[in-house]
Amino acid sequence: MELKEAYEILKKHNNILRLLPPHSPLWKRVVIEILEKSEDIEIIKAAIVIAGHIEDAEVAKKLYDFFKKTKNDEIRKKVIESWNGNLDEKVIEIEFELLGVRESPLDRYVRQIASHNIVDAIKKLNAVKPNLARIFISKLRNVSLHDSNTFTRMNTVIIMRLLGDKMFLKDLEKRLEIEKKLIQEGNDDVGIPFVIREIEKTILFYKEKS
Repeated sequence: MELKEAYEILKKHNNILRLLPPHSPLWKRVVIEILEKSEDIEIIKAAIVIAGHIEDAEVAKKLYDFFKKTKNDEIRKKVIESWNGNLDEKVIEIEFELLGVRESPLDRYVRQIASHNIVDAIKKLNAVKPNLARIFISKLRNVSLHDSNTFTRMNTVIIMRLLGDKMFLKDLEKRLEIEKKLIQEGNDDVGIPFVIREIEKTILFYKEKS
């Protein structure tokens, strides 16, 4: 569903909204109320699309609360898709949290979309808000890469590869040693070999690039 279509659906649903321009701050209240109270799937999907384009911490939190509450895999996926291109700091922080989500087998799509959203956001922030971009890059290197959740570590490595900056090389080499040591010590987390595979693939990528 495109953004324009989402606005039209909600305007048909409520005549009062017909005169409301797309960038009116009142849409914030509209989508929050729908996320909190509506049970109409079409209306909810439209509200998600609009909410995902609003760069506002409160809207991001409400959308994330809705994501955590719903058991509908299609809706969960749509929430993360709606955030693509959103540069709000709260949105990106939430996407970092979703790198390791595994409440449903289909959350693999959520993790994948969140990863790509983070890559796109950091690349755009480098041009418009470089200080914020540096904060998230630091989080990748110093927090997410060392998270206890193997899905988070694996997706962090993939993000580091997609960003294409060889500054990550030393971080990855050090983390590879830690991952191999975990196996040597008898850690039976089945995700570790997958983390190692992605790290080795990314190290090779950067060495070939240089």
